[in-house]
Amino acid sequence: MDNFYNSPQLADLLLTHKTDVYGTLKLSRKEVPNELKSKKLKKGETASYQRGKVTILKWKDKKEIALISTVHSNTCVEIEKRVETKVKPKVVVDYNDTMGGVDRVDQHLADYSLPRKRGKKYYKKLFFHLLDLALWNSFIVYRKCGGNKSALVYRMDLIQQIMEKYHQTEFSCRRGRPSANLTPLRLTGRHFPEYIPATEKKKTQHGNAEYVAEFVMPVGKNPQRNSLLLPRL
Repeated sequence: MDNFYNSPQLADLLLTHKTDVYGTLKLSRKEVPNELKSKKLKKGETASYQRGKVTILKWKDKKEIALISTVHSNTCVEIEKRVETKVKPKVVVDYNDTMGGVDRVDQHLADYSLPRKRGKKYYKKLFFHLLDLALWNSFIVYRKCGGNKSALVYRMDLIQQIMEKYHQTEFSCRRGRPSANLTPLRLTGRHFPEYIPATEKKKTQHGNAEYVAEFVMPVGKNPQRNSLLLPRL
């Protein structure tokens, strides 16, 4: 079960109806021991508390995770990897094997999340979450059709294609006489940062990295000379 619903109180209630449960858990839930919340773990260590059939376990791999189970204890098992053998709690192994599609989607959406964490307007979060889901679904279809790009490269290519195809003058917020150029210079010229070859006069040092001075000429009636430092490969 997802950590949005799991709690020790829910586990007790399900046990009264002869139903077992296990899944991730938020440590901020009621009836979670304070000692478990504050306990600091090193990588690979576990800490657990048990009350009757309800076991709450905290384990640290790359980061700390908490799980609750009415089926498992705090036993660990060895998992064979390609180059090493890893020890994991049994509840973690079973949860990874049986977790549903919703949990897996949430994992992948967290990698490149669109909604802002501090945003207060719910409808914006809802819109960007639906956009996230649409992007992920299109990526799944792309991979099933034989594509081999990563999720990040797929997103970047999609953004570039959308900008090239749908950016027209009628979408501009500027008022007045429309421009005769349907392809803005900022989409075809050096609008985005790019690496350029170094010269002896423009080469500067910044710490241990080499930087190259690049001058960008903005479009307008009174162009000015702006200095931009870009890292050199």
